[in-house]
Amino acid sequence: MVVGYFRLWSACAVARAVAQARGDAQGSGVVRLEAMAAAFPVAGQDPHAPIGPFALPGWFLAIGNIVMLILINVTWQDPPEESLVARQLKKANPPAPVAGQAPQLPQNMTVNSFLLHWVAFVVMLGNFAGSFIGLGLEQLVSPTTAHLLGWDDHHPHLNGYVFSAIGMVLFVSQLVVLQFAKQRMEDRFLFVFGVTGMSLSLFAVIVCWRSIAVGHYWDPFGTSGDRAVFLVFTLPVLLVFAFMPLCMNCSVALFMRLANHALSGKIGVAQAVQLNFTSLAPLLAPLYELWLYKAQDEKAGKPPTHCLVGMLVLGLVITVVGFCAYDRWGSGGPKPGEAPKNEPARDNAVAPSDDDPGRKSSDTIPHQVSYVSAQQEALRRAQNAGVS
Repeated sequence: MVVGYFRLWSACAVARAVAQARGDAQGSGVVRLEAMAAAFPVAGQDPHAPIGPFALPGWFLAIGNIVMLILINVTWQDPPEESLVARQLKKANPPAPVAGQAPQLPQNMTVNSFLLHWVAFVVMLGNFAGSFIGLGLEQLVSPTTAHLLGWDDHHPHLNGYVFSAIGMVLFVSQLVVLQFAKQRMEDRFLFVFGVTGMSLSLFAVIVCWRSIAVGHYWDPFGTSGDRAVFLVFTLPVLLVFAFMPLCMNCSVALFMRLANHALSGKIGVAQAVQLNFTSLAPLLAPLYELWLYKAQDEKAGKPPTHCLVGMLVLGLVITVVGFCAYDRWGSGGPKPGEAPKNEPARDNAVAPSDDDPGRKSSDTIPHQVSYVSAQQEALRRAQNAGVS
């Protein structure tokens, strides 16, 4: 069942990759490596042709996706089933609950009631908003630079610098998120921080883009005036994408923690609904921009203010509701360096030896012994009982 569903998803992904390649030739929908297309000029080549040098980045991405999906299908293996002994050990020695404030959600909820509860729904909507704002802004870069900055078809390589910078910022921001995770910072704080940062950065995009006069800024690395316009246009965009991984990754972590608390054995269903809900963003963002960003405004060099304001309102709504639900989300555990609540100190605890005559079989394992050590202790006792 799982393998069949996975292969069906793979086929759909391949079709989407090919459609992505063809759509790339039309100039919208995905991040384009336009510098790569400009490196292979052909005289008289139509830039909107589905087959040609300007469509090369899209076909490059499509071939890469197809190869990746074929390798995944070929090397796919179902995980081995857990042995009966391991399951019994887990039941006999469940892991200790993580110290911290529990989410203010009922337990043993149904999937529908959990997803419609506003405490969980705002997290799912925040993940959608992060994807919608990021993809929407990404798709507005090319038409805005083409007419506001004068980067038409004669200078396609200039957009490549912007998109390359976006990719580098996303990569560095992902590393920052991992560093925050190592420091055990709360997922709710990072999520609210990320969506607030995206909203404020989007406001900066609106202000900066509206301050640029329509013109031809073709030399961003030479002329001082063109360089200043390039920085004013690009820096707030990069700031939005710097906060995007915080919003996206930490909203998923927070949603899964809430689902683990409120649901019993149906976490995968809730996660699937969340992923499907977020996947609507790449479909709705182009329709939203087509509706608000008129062709005459684009050709006149007007910035897409209406589109950006709508995305800003979405981000601000998530921010306000996130602050209201902050306490209800609970905390995932103690802060760095803080001892868990309602537990004795562990530094000076000494494990009693097996030869201690005062030790009984009902004694609990000391606090400083990890959960893995508890598993090993239970397995050793079971083996000793079998030998005797």
